[in-house]
Amino acid sequence: MNKTKRKIFETSMKLFAEKGYDATSIEEITANVGVAKGTLYYHFSSKEEIFQFLIEEGVKLLKNSVEIKTEKLENSIDKIKAVVLIEIKVLVKYEDFMTIVLSEIWGNGPRSILCKKYVFEYIQMIEKIVENGINKKEIIDGDKNVIASGIFGFTCSSLIYKMRTDKEINVQELYSEIEKIPLQEIERKGGMKEDVGDVYSNLGVMYLEGLYVDRDVVKAIDLLERSFALGSDIAANNLGSIYYSDKYGVNN
Repeated sequence: MNKTKRKIFETSMKLFAEKGYDATSIEEITANVGVAKGTLYYHFSSKEEIFQFLIEEGVKLLKNSVEIKTEKLENSIDKIKAVVLIEIKVLVKYEDFMTIVLSEIWGNGPRSILCKKYVFEYIQMIEKIVENGINKKEIIDGDKNVIASGIFGFTCSSLIYKMRTDKEINVQELYSEIEKIPLQEIERKGGMKEDVGDVYSNLGVMYLEGLYVDRDVVKAIDLLERSFALGSDIAANNLGSIYYSDKYGVNN
């Protein structure tokens, strides 16, 4: 990528993240880059092509980093830990990119479909690690899709933490916190039923509220009932909220 194309790419990413895609014009991009429209159109045929290039390049960076860091690791939990650390580093270094992806992924428009395509392809990489870990008895038995989506979701929630606290993210501190809770919960430790139940409960809440996955009340109830059967008090409280609230449209 030459210097001018990179500047167009980086400027567009910053403007899309700050103002939103629709509110950003080609004129604004060229003005900030300091080039004529003809120069921009030499590198990109449209604003849509800039957006597609941005998403493709960002996810490619994420996937390549994961492949390089995990290919020599044997244990599935070690691979998941490497994935989480990479995700946090990408989130911190390329916050504008992650902001765009997370803001555009909701809905059914062309940009949402594009974001879902690339993000879901990336999550499939995590699924394969999870599936292998389940088969090797290194990771708790469970829905590989749910667990992989949850891992991605926990990391992305760091942006919410930053907004709430207005603090810069410290990569190592955040990684240590995620390692204490979500990563320990998916690690298989001699059949600890209560821990497994809490994992199902947490994932159920993600589906119930639509946190980084498409909202699915039926799937949420299934996960929470599995959790309840394993003795999770958290699941009992969440099931009560579903059955005795009109919010979720479930008859008690």
